[in-house]
Amino acid sequence: MRKLIYIILILLCLSALTACTNDKNTKDTFSISIKNKSDKEIYGLHYEYFIDGNQIGGGNVENADNSILDKNEILTNEFYPEDFQENTDLSKFSIKYYLKLKDKREIPCNNIIKLNVKYNETYKLILLDSGKNGFKMIKRH
Repeated sequence: MRKLIYIILILLCLSALTACTNDKNTKDTFSISIKNKSDKEIYGLHYEYFIDGNQIGGGNVENADNSILDKNEILTNEFYPEDFQENTDLSKFSIKYYLKLKDKREIPCNNIIKLNVKYNETYKLILLDSGKNGFKMIKRH
């Protein structure tokens, strides 16, 4: 009988923890997933994002162990309401990526991606080689 009570208490605690986690996971976000189609050795991406041409923030996307990105690997940026000022017009969102090389140098992609973003959506991009030491991002449909 005691074992049953302990099991019930453990299950109640676990369900309470799960409920807390679910509240956080239902928060509005939007994501950008990038599929690596480059043949070059890339170790990560640095990005800067803008609203109506004004830089709002930036960050990095890379493997946790700083290993090389595999061809066809998909990296994801996730954006939260806290990343923007209240009442920001997300239809004027744009993002620029820089590729991180083994020697920590960054090479900019040759273009800025403009997206009319909405929360609870995922936007898909493809990273391509673009000539000698050049890269570009394109929208994937």
